[in-house]
Amino acid sequence: MRFLYALLLAPLTLAFNHRAYNRQTATCKALNRATNTQVDIELSYIDVNPTGKTTLILVHGWPSIWSTWARQIEAFEKDYHLIVPDLRGFGRSTHPGDVKSSGTLFDHVGDLVCVLEHAKATPAICVGHDWGSSVCYEAGRSRPDVFNGVVGVVVPYIPAAGSFVPMKDLTPWFPKLTYQLYFDKKTAEAVKELDADIRRSLRSTLRSKSSVSPPTFLTSENDFLGAYKDVVEVNSVSGVPGSFTIMDRRFRPFRFIHPKKKICDME
Repeated sequence: MRFLYALLLAPLTLAFNHRAYNRQTATCKALNRATNTQVDIELSYIDVNPTGKTTLILVHGWPSIWSTWARQIEAFEKDYHLIVPDLRGFGRSTHPGDVKSSGTLFDHVGDLVCVLEHAKATPAICVGHDWGSSVCYEAGRSRPDVFNGVVGVVVPYIPAAGSFVPMKDLTPWFPKLTYQLYFDKKTAEAVKELDADIRRSLRSTLRSKSSVSPPTFLTSENDFLGAYKDVVEVNSVSGVPGSFTIMDRRFRPFRFIHPKKKICDME
């Protein structure tokens, strides 16, 4: 019960000191499918309470970084060994360079395994939020030798059943998934759009129930932020964890055009 409370109902009012945690970097192999070459990427992660008996690896969603797990870290850090990475291309972690095809679920699972081996922290329970849940489901499916448990928050596990249904056939019933067609068909344009104003991109995406996005947000095949075209300044959301403020001010989640460089100057 305490585990679920920390995941879902932890208070959001107190400041989170992200500088208090031990940051590590693992150098991992990755495939750039555009050039069919193997490259090294640097995966940044936070290692908390390494003497803890049970290891949890906390996998963030999109667009996020490790510190979005702030309240769960505070709740679990005395009882568990916590490994909290920035996924490839997010925060301080680099990317192999090919945004469109070099970030599959299996690629991310390989990254998690590399991080856990670097931290000498196998086996581990994979705890995912949002898109990170799908990464954890694949981790449990493909590497049961490394992951001895899976927790998915927000996104449920849906087993394969019947023929594959492409996203374009789902969007008439689920129009908020249309942005995925934009990302897939016009990847370079999407990267350019999101990079143009990092703060606006983050603030437009990370909203709350009390401060919602425009009704047409996520429903376009031609842009991501077009629903905000008449909004001069997208205000930040009040009452969210301090980690969102950190992201808003200093995070560079979309800058894949220079994948070998550090893309976040956060301490």
